[in-house]
Amino acid sequence: MSEGPDWAFKLFDCFDTPLTCLWSCLVPCGTPCLQATTTKLTNDKEENAPLIAFLMACGLCCFGVAYNRTKIREVLSIKGSYLNDCILATFCCCCSMVREWREVMANKGFKEDEPVWKAWKGYQEVSS
Repeated sequence: MSEGPDWAFKLFDCFDTPLTCLWSCLVPCGTPCLQATTTKLTNDKEENAPLIAFLMACGLCCFGVAYNRTKIREVLSIKGSYLNDCILATFCCCCSMVREWREVMANKGFKEDEPVWKAWKGYQEVSS
């Protein structure tokens, strides 16, 4: 179990950000899109990390979602374990994804209920 603070947001507070909650639950590939965006915001070293996160969430289902969640937890120094992430990804995927989204957005100083399409487009680095 990695050491660090707990999550700032509770697991079942996902309804506090209804747009993100609906996106995660109802949009096909909504969770992989959220994971790709949170990975993009937390991993500035690997250019292809968002694509890998998206493919893992799609191809490996709960194991890929748990792996991506573990990576984000490590970057933000949040305590937890891969096993716990795997259980949440299996039985409570939407709520855990919204919690992850809110945590990353708050950590980066953005609005917690920022739509994924704005977050992806708005926070890209501008090349000159």
